[in-house]
Amino acid sequence: MIRSFLFVPGDSERKLEKAPDAGADAIIVDLEDSVTAENRPRARELAREFIEGREDAWLRINPVDSGEAMADLQAVMPAAPSGIMLPKGDKKVEDIIDLLRQVPFFHNFTREQIESLISRTLEAYGQVDVLFNNAGFGRLAWLEDLDPQDDIDRQVQVDLLGLIHTSRAVLPHMIQRRRGHIINMASIAGLIAPPTYSIYAASKFGIAGFTQALRREVDLYGIRVSGIYPGGVATEFEQHVQRPSQVQISTPGWLTLSAQQVAQEVWRIAGRPRRMVVIPRVMWLAVWLNAIAPGLVDTGIRILFTRKLRRV
Repeated sequence: MIRSFLFVPGDSERKLEKAPDAGADAIIVDLEDSVTAENRPRARELAREFIEGREDAWLRINPVDSGEAMADLQAVMPAAPSGIMLPKGDKKVEDIIDLLRQVPFFHNFTREQIESLISRTLEAYGQVDVLFNNAGFGRLAWLEDLDPQDDIDRQVQVDLLGLIHTSRAVLPHMIQRRRGHIINMASIAGLIAPPTYSIYAASKFGIAGFTQALRREVDLYGIRVSGIYPGGVATEFEQHVQRPSQVQISTPGWLTLSAQQVAQEVWRIAGRPRRMVVIPRVMWLAVWLNAIAPGLVDTGIRILFTRKLRRV
């Protein structure tokens, strides 16, 4: 059974007081275009409060324009609905999908939510053959300029701790089956740490160490653990780093990977497990140089980048 609630202030608040949970497989939370501009902020607040902590609530939006869609998404998505429903055949759908790609939905899932997700997956499909840990984002700036909560704590929570807790949740199942493959998306910044990447690099170095240690813990059970270390990738990552305008350290265009290239590498590793993959392969030269002559690398970065931007 599916129940739907239209979130209109006043009416919705009365419905919420009576809303029984028994017997419902899913609850659809509506933010329709019939909600007036005056009432919409309160409707968003109600929708977010209702969805928070639930595993059965979907968000359905049908705004009058893309600006309203952006506001709806920014207001409600932090509550982590189970899914989003869009109006079929509407010309605004493509605009809304573009907005979904732009809004940073970095939700800090609790351990209980992660364990519930794995449990529901096992109930639905019976097994997990491959776990691909890919969630992550970056905030690139001088450490003293990063916000302690939004830029530091949240980045470590999403990039590192989420990966660890998800791997831990699926591991008993894989150990019982004596098979499985965990693929962790790291970064070349997990092998070479450039300036302004301090927290991002700390998380990715953490992934590298975790991947290596976990591989040695579980290989006796027939479980494979792989790490992927891509260089720069042409994705929406740059839209969310909030990089200061004066900080311009980035991958040259000829070295930048496409998302499709990275996806193909993940597919290859899933079929033929490897301990560690660095792409593009030429980045191995930088990894070796950083390991063999770190002083030389420090000097080069100081002359070409840090001294100029720090104006010291």
